[in-house]
Amino acid sequence: MYSSPREMKNMRIKSNTIATSVILFSFLHSSSIAFAATMPVEGPQKLTLSVRDAVQTVLERNPDVLNGREKLEEANANSWLALSQVLPTLTGNASAVIEKDPVNSGSALFNGTSYNKYVAQLKLTQPLYQGGALLAGLSAAKKDKEIRRYNLEILERDITTQVIQAYYSVFTNKRVYETLLENQKVQKESLATAERYYKIGRGQKLDVLQIKSQIALLEPQLATANNQMRAAVSQLTTLLHENQATEVTLLGSVNTVDADLVRKLLPERKKLPEISQGETTISQFADKKDLTMAPYYPNLSLQSTYGQTSTSKTDLFSDYANGWTIGLFLTVPIFNGLASVNERHALASQTAQLEYTQTKLLDTLSNNQILAERNLDTLSNVLKGSQEAAKLAGESLKEALREYKIQTINYLQLLTSETNDLTAQVSAIQASGNYINALTNFCQSSGIPLDRLVDLLNKPDHQ
Repeated sequence: MYSSPREMKNMRIKSNTIATSVILFSFLHSSSIAFAATMPVEGPQKLTLSVRDAVQTVLERNPDVLNGREKLEEANANSWLALSQVLPTLTGNASAVIEKDPVNSGSALFNGTSYNKYVAQLKLTQPLYQGGALLAGLSAAKKDKEIRRYNLEILERDITTQVIQAYYSVFTNKRVYETLLENQKVQKESLATAERYYKIGRGQKLDVLQIKSQIALLEPQLATANNQMRAAVSQLTTLLHENQATEVTLLGSVNTVDADLVRKLLPERKKLPEISQGETTISQFADKKDLTMAPYYPNLSLQSTYGQTSTSKTDLFSDYANGWTIGLFLTVPIFNGLASVNERHALASQTAQLEYTQTKLLDTLSNNQILAERNLDTLSNVLKGSQEAAKLAGESLKEALREYKIQTINYLQLLTSETNDLTAQVSAIQASGNYINALTNFCQSSGIPLDRLVDLLNKPDHQ
């Protein structure tokens, strides 16, 4: 476990209400951060979230994820639709018409006078062979459902990555702002010391002016840090789609998880859904080829009809009025202007394109995994080094402040220590945030379930 370079202090930052909605920040305690959105709601509502709660909330509300789930439901319905193409169809029809047979036909009913004719008929059709289209349709529908399930996994994984990084970005920006405030406090204490020594003739006016200059330079840095902190909270609230709570409290800190602990999760990794999605797409296209080529093959079906025919409504359902047929019907296409040959060539080209795309995807994912692992190793070393530098810089500043108060060093030496401490502390904080981002990217590219990383981040002190 890596420890924080500084303990977070209690602070509260408020902003004036603008129009009907404005983001407010309130940092409640050392291990939690809270922010609230002023909005028209009925009664005060407070919401406390851990990183796991935030992920779960976003997955329940994110429109892209919800859209992906609906697409999966659509694919499930389409799979049953494909099954219906294999099952027999039964149709019924009835008619009541007035007919008149020609007298010279030799078989004219009612001596060629008009008469009523009533018909009630059922027709059953069972497809037997359609050039492989029957089984191909079932298979394609099943694979379409798998493709959409993989797409949903990708959406949920990517959204989870965004939530984790946005969640800890709030803490990182908050601590940068706190560090600048602490530095401002130190500068003001130094100013008080310099002014006291200047009044009694032991110091120089130059020291006082230099300190005031440093304090003035901190103001734009504080404004920038404050803006970045608000932007981080805004990004998280956008992901959360939270419009009911008037205050949201985030639990946790930017204490990081050891990379070796995350690497122990590698045996649990799964095949990346992008790979499975690409493989299934290629397999599904083979089924689509069969569907496309089916019209160029023979079509065989079993058809049966049963009907009642009568010239009188009272006799329509008598035993003497029924009739039926049953038989096989075969349709064989003979010549189609070479359309099947051209169609086959086009399908072969499309298959090759899919295979090339899959090869490129594998190369990209492999490269991403290598880069993510190397980046994690690099940022792990950067984090350790920056935290050690922050610790030493803090000790150096304490000593410099003590010696400046007893006038054993000049302000230039103190300024060097203050600058080094501020740089080291901010670098350590930013390294912590970058390290957590690297962890999520490593898990994402390696196929490690992000739920396992969330479990580690959600534990107190990540033990």
